[in-house]
Amino acid sequence: MERLVVIPLLGFASWTLACHMTLLLDGSFLDLARWSWLIVPAIPVLYRLIGATAPAPPPPEPPPGDTRPQQWRMFFILLAVILLLDAIQIYFPNRNYQLFWVLAMLVLGRAWLTERHATGWRPAPLPDMTRQEQWVFLPLVALVLLVTLLAHRPDNDEQFYTNLAVMTLEHPERPLLSWNGMLWNQGESAWLPVDRLTAIEPLWALLASLSNMEPIAVSHLLFAPLFALWTLLIQGLLLRHFIPRFWLAGLILVIFLLFAIGGETGGSYSVYAFLMIHYGKTTLMAGLLPLLFFLGLRFARTGWRRDWLLLLLGNAAAVGFSTSGLFLAPFATGMGLVANWRPRLDDTKRLLVGVGSCIYPLGIGLWMRGLMIDTMDTIPWNPMHLHANITKVIGAEQERWFYLAAILGAWSLMSDPRLRRTLLGISFFFAAIFFNPFLHPILMAHLTGAFTTWRLLFTIPAPIMAALMLLSISGMTRAGQRPVTPLALLAVLTPMLLLSSLHPDWRAFWSIPAGYALWALLALATLEFLPRLAPLRPLLILVPVLLFLTHFQFHAQGNRTVLAPPRTQFRFPPGIKEPVTELAAARQAVALTPRDHSALLPLPVARVTAALRHAPLQIATEEIYIELLNRWLEPDAQTNRVALSQYVSGQARSPDAPQRLTRTITTHRIGLVASSRTNPWLAEIDATLQPFQPTQTIREGHVFWSLPASPGLTPP
Repeated sequence: MERLVVIPLLGFASWTLACHMTLLLDGSFLDLARWSWLIVPAIPVLYRLIGATAPAPPPPEPPPGDTRPQQWRMFFILLAVILLLDAIQIYFPNRNYQLFWVLAMLVLGRAWLTERHATGWRPAPLPDMTRQEQWVFLPLVALVLLVTLLAHRPDNDEQFYTNLAVMTLEHPERPLLSWNGMLWNQGESAWLPVDRLTAIEPLWALLASLSNMEPIAVSHLLFAPLFALWTLLIQGLLLRHFIPRFWLAGLILVIFLLFAIGGETGGSYSVYAFLMIHYGKTTLMAGLLPLLFFLGLRFARTGWRRDWLLLLLGNAAAVGFSTSGLFLAPFATGMGLVANWRPRLDDTKRLLVGVGSCIYPLGIGLWMRGLMIDTMDTIPWNPMHLHANITKVIGAEQERWFYLAAILGAWSLMSDPRLRRTLLGISFFFAAIFFNPFLHPILMAHLTGAFTTWRLLFTIPAPIMAALMLLSISGMTRAGQRPVTPLALLAVLTPMLLLSSLHPDWRAFWSIPAGYALWALLALATLEFLPRLAPLRPLLILVPVLLFLTHFQFHAQGNRTVLAPPRTQFRFPPGIKEPVTELAAARQAVALTPRDHSALLPLPVARVTAALRHAPLQIATEEIYIELLNRWLEPDAQTNRVALSQYVSGQARSPDAPQRLTRTITTHRIGLVASSRTNPWLAEIDATLQPFQPTQTIREGHVFWSLPASPGLTPP
């Protein structure tokens, strides 16, 4: 399994370094493609070089005696009380985490000081997967691939990433990633300097040119299942090392937790795991960061040169997946390095050497910070920022408490002393940094940026910690018990994903009971001193089912109601993951826009149009991307574009909207204007355009006005 994880990492790291070398030499996509074939023979060479440096795994040590396991479960009760106090803060106007953080650090600090010299997890030789395990693992692979291909969840950022690949493919002679193909502007064409560091979009462009596919199809139909499979293998690798006997049961729980929790938040584990894993940022956060954490954890324990080299290449690959890798990759590596750290000289030496593997993203990050110091977002600190960063990933109320219980308290329920020590290190150091309300504004201002601090929650394997917590409190991993039959667990949970015609009122029936049932079951896990309740402990395995029922929503698709995560649809057969109507309208817009002219489109159509081949430059799209042109556009020009976008989208109308439209047509060489047929100002837009003698086309629920060659400036 590790081989299947490492080989793609080596390949993409090599591709990232090739892209960055091309940028350094001011080369073009043609230059990159001309030499890209060298990466193919480089992968086996790197694999042999790295594999040759790995010593044999050390023999497993005898397990240390577990003293007072009941004491550690009492810590879980204390943490549950702290979470209850946090719940009471709902009734306060500002979610101030100071009391929560101080109490949590008192509990975690007391436990860590007690265990600071204890031995944490260490790697042991893993046997090959048995035939029985293969019969369970392969259906899991099929299930994940099926959900990944059928799930359609549009994302506002996708237009930007896919357009980078489109422009790379359509202008291969220009310097790599130097062209803004989304928005019409009269100044320089590049985005911010940091946006040129990504390597996944040039890879889409290369494969699109070889396969004669659109870059968006390469992303959705080729990379999505490959990334999903890679992520599943990484999750399985971690669990095989942490709980070798129960890893399949843990993997099943991880998958269903990812399907069940937090789908309504745009940055949740479930969304970034399989629903939107077709581009680089999601693959970085769902797959590569857990791998970097694991490699850091193993290097800190063994000092293997092989793991250090993999960390070095993995940190470089992280930058190629997403610019967020500049700070996420070193943080994930660091969390792995400190999880088992003991106040000893040899541990400290390995920690410092491990930090050296992060030199690539740290060096580039410092360089980019100097180039972009004037463009960094800064916002006044508010205590609600920490709460917003937490809920964006793990949701609100019961699902937030569930994940907080796992992040802060899963360690206290582990029967394996080494695994307990490792999870304790994760909880202690991560809580000391991320949940710290005094440190959080510094992170936002100087490390992550004002709007991406929430991504630090992906630098620890929280879904795995949640699965370990459920397995432990259900009694499945208790010493002397037979391993849970993964097939039985899979048989119980799989039907939840296959429900397709339940009545929406059924979900409403479960919404409130699920929250109380969750906490009742978690509390039951701490009452081990009541033998009469022990037989009920395995019922805790139903928690993912309850969360599934609580957080999946019902969507109308045709003449039936389908159960799916919020804002997500499942469509068969697999295709491009964009709304059908908007995709058809976007293709129509590309066909109707004259060459070398720009287009003014309603926002839902503009998002999709930017991701298609031969897309025209647009007057407006998402407001955040209009703001990125602030180096070349005056504030009035930005306001004008936003107002026009809202006008043709039917969202808002400024008092001088017709005059704005007329003026912009004559200055920006607009060749196409479109609007939805439901736009309340459709008649006014049509009257405004009549002096330009447009040709009107009504298709896909939209009206398109094709304008003749317009006087004005030619787009760059």
